Amino acid sequence: MKATASGFFVRVLGWLLLTPVLAIGQGSLTPPGPPGPTMKTLTQVEPRTLISSLPYFITNSGSYYLTGDLIGTAGQAGIVISASNVSIDLMGFSITGSSNGISVSGAGLGGVAVHNGTVRQCAGPGINLGSVQRCQIEHVLVSANGGAGMVVGSAALVDLCTATGNSGIGISAGDGSSVFSCVVQSNTADGILVTAQSRVAENTCDSNGSGLTQAAIHSTGAGNRIEANNLSRNNAHGIKVEGTNNLVIKNSACSSTGTDYDIASGNNYGQILVGPGSGFTNSNPWANFSCAAVVAGCVNDSQCDDGNACTTDLCSLASGTCSHTFVANGTACPGGTCNSGVCQATGTCASAADCPGVDTACHFRTCTAGTCGFSNAAAGTACSDGNACTTGDVCDGAGTCNPGAPVVCGEDGNPCTGGGICNPGTGVCSYPNVPDLTACPGGACHSGVCQTSCTTDANCATNQYCSGGVCVTKSAAGAACASNNQCGSGVCQFGFCQNPSCTDAIKNGTETDIDCGGGTCVTCVNGKMCGGNGDCQSGLCQGGVCTINCTAGQVNCGGTCRNLSNDVNNCGSCGNLCSAPNATSSCASGTCTIAACNAGFSNCDNVTANGCEVSVNTDPNNCGNCGTVCSSSHIAIQSCASGVCNGACTAGFADCNGNKQSDGCETNVATNTNNCGGCGIVCSANHITAACSGSVCNGTCTAGFADCNGNKQSDGCEINVTNDHNNCGTCGHVCPGAQTCISSVCQ
Repeated sequence: MKATASGFFVRVLGWLLLTPVLAIGQGSLTPPGPPGPTMKTLTQVEPRTLISSLPYFITNSGSYYLTGDLIGTAGQAGIVISASNVSIDLMGFSITGSSNGISVSGAGLGGVAVHNGTVRQCAGPGINLGSVQRCQIEHVLVSANGGAGMVVGSAALVDLCTATGNSGIGISAGDGSSVFSCVVQSNTADGILVTAQSRVAENTCDSNGSGLTQAAIHSTGAGNRIEANNLSRNNAHGIKVEGTNNLVIKNSACSSTGTDYDIASGNNYGQILVGPGSGFTNSNPWANFSCAAVVAGCVNDSQCDDGNACTTDLCSLASGTCSHTFVANGTACPGGTCNSGVCQATGTCASAADCPGVDTACHFRTCTAGTCGFSNAAAGTACSDGNACTTGDVCDGAGTCNPGAPVVCGEDGNPCTGGGICNPGTGVCSYPNVPDLTACPGGACHSGVCQTSCTTDANCATNQYCSGGVCVTKSAAGAACASNNQCGSGVCQFGFCQNPSCTDAIKNGTETDIDCGGGTCVTCVNGKMCGGNGDCQSGLCQGGVCTINCTAGQVNCGGTCRNLSNDVNNCGSCGNLCSAPNATSSCASGTCTIAACNAGFSNCDNVTANGCEVSVNTDPNNCGNCGTVCSSSHIAIQSCASGVCNGACTAGFADCNGNKQSDGCETNVATNTNNCGGCGIVCSANHITAACSGSVCNGTCTAGFADCNGNKQSDGCEINVTNDHNNCGTCGHVCPGAQTCISSVCQ
């Protein structure tokens, strides 16, 4: 039986193997057509526009970026934005030297983002977007600007930024904003200034302010939350809170020149622990800290209110005492005006119009029984907060108009405009144009209008071509075509649209640039477009462009790796050329230095910028070497030639020691017997008392001797007239005949 069963299974198996495969029904394996592109191009993912020089004017919404430091021109703007929904990526680079770094032109703008870079040394504010709603400023340094560091409008987010050394407020934000985790230091006005309904948290503020009303964090309106900030050495306050209904909790303030906390009445704040010392415990999780010395008395200005509207009441944490100074005479006070600290009535009133002050919908003057006063409208009373982009504004019952619901801008039905933006001045919604050539039904957008007719392909969207005056969608691979522009791939061959390839000399398919990148083609060389590091031969994609990948210690400067610490052409930064006059320059540790001076020049002031500024060959104050001054002794005009002092001597003097540098023309040749009339001309002492006068040797002869040859310089009084036959008694007296001269007498 076992053998029979085994044979049966063998026969069945053989039958299955021999059965023709065509007996089993199969579908066609031939593809219906070439596959179409499956990925978006880089420009479809995010169109980005390069900013390469200043000034630069942004008039369209979109994404913008830098690829290098930009240096502006004095008196001219930097980047000026006049469109909504703009993003600027500084890419780690800086904007310097312009009147304003980044500013805005026009009203009603919103949705501006700036991130990743530096704005410094501008004549005015670094970033001035005070009229723009919904700003986002992240990872930005604003430094050493001539105005505020950064100013943003309402509903802004400022995060992880640094504001240092600005000649104004460090960071200023409008209503409903948030300022988080920023470092604000050494700004001449408030460190951080907010108006209302904002949150300021986890910031570090040091050495800001320069006046009695300024602070590290200054709140001027209502409803702000100030939390967990670290404040030190600010002038005059750590935290200054005006308005009402603000919340101040968990802050630390120290070493303010005024008070660490200056909080007006009507606000909420955690317990202020003043100098609690070591080992302290505290059960209040909302407490604020002050490191001032422990003193009895006041800890904030609100505790010093003396009830007199005509005094300014301040608390000194150093002494715990209150001070009360008079406000300016003429300042309005309830029922009158202030005069020397006293509120003097202005007289009885017949109606509220007779009373001082200004009425609003929520706070208005009253006249009761002939006395002026003020009253607040009931909570819920309709009012206007001054912003036409809010509706249903109501009074809070304390004299303030709270904003209502924001105006929602609906769609305008135009495919060539973006989302609506409400103008706070008029309440009118505007709709900015989308970028030109954006596809719209049957055509492409041009200046906010959908054009369905065309004359050339340039009138159509990127995925369209112009045919018979109408924009037509380009065909996929496999479709019939007559020209390249009819195909989505840009390639028409043999009458049919082709699939994108890596050899068709056209940027198509997933390519990031022509025939490279995108994961399917070879990687791109430097300077070509890319979507990520994998698209580049160098392995580095920056700002959408393949960039040289420099080793540690080097930086990419215009496509070449440079060591900024020692490259004289790129010293400290790309393009910074070390070039000093009359010198060979060098770069050391990123700073330009002078390696050597040219022959005949020296760096006498030790300043690199002006190079070797002194010609030691010709400068009489630095003759031969720095500081070697040619003497002016008996020299009319000091001069230097070939590094040697050589001025002409004044009449009657000579340089007999050959050193005009140290003592000039030191010898009086008019009177000097060793240099009479010239250096080395010595008056003879032969039978004469040597003397020099008027540069001539002219001493008195010794008795019995005379100067018969008229040359007292060479041989003095050379003739003995007591016994000289030819000069007996006097020069030229010849004794006659055979007489001789004895004792100056011929005998």
